[in-house]
Amino acid sequence: DLINKWGGRSSRMFYVPNKKTGLIPRENIDLIQYKKAINLATQKDFRAFFEFQKIDGIGPSFAGKHAMFWSKSDLIVLDNKIAGALGYKTPNEILAKFSYSEILIEFEKTKELVGFLSNTEIERALFAFHSNYFDNANTKFKINPKINIDIEIARGIAQLLKII
Repeated sequence: DLINKWGGRSSRMFYVPNKKTGLIPRENIDLIQYKKAINLATQKDFRAFFEFQKIDGIGPSFAGKHAMFWSKSDLIVLDNKIAGALGYKTPNEILAKFSYSEILIEFEKTKELVGFLSNTEIERALFAFHSNYFDNANTKFKINPKINIDIEIARGIAQLLKII
């Protein structure tokens, strides 16, 4: 339930919208596959990201949310905002060039360089960076006068990753 609420109103994994009763449980969920993905995520194994995607209704963004939740923040969400902050329009576009494990390796290197405690802190900084400078479709750069600690961290990471 928590992951579905985090993932958005559509709750596309376990629930489907029903105009009369709100969300209703989805039938035919592959719980064996879901448990396999959970087991990998709890072991902090990047392959969990791909195992979650084998389940109907879970794409890269939502797979990352499940992987992050079950790994206790060691795996990352690779959604449009993170892809955009790294210079790609979609998660699939960045995954065509780099594997999920390669992206995790770069997060680990960056974490060590800037002294962050978790991959989630890097992701949160990139999310803030994207929210302040990109539109949701990753089509244009914008200037936003909002300044907060996350955006300062994001700017430092963006410079380190040479994306600004």
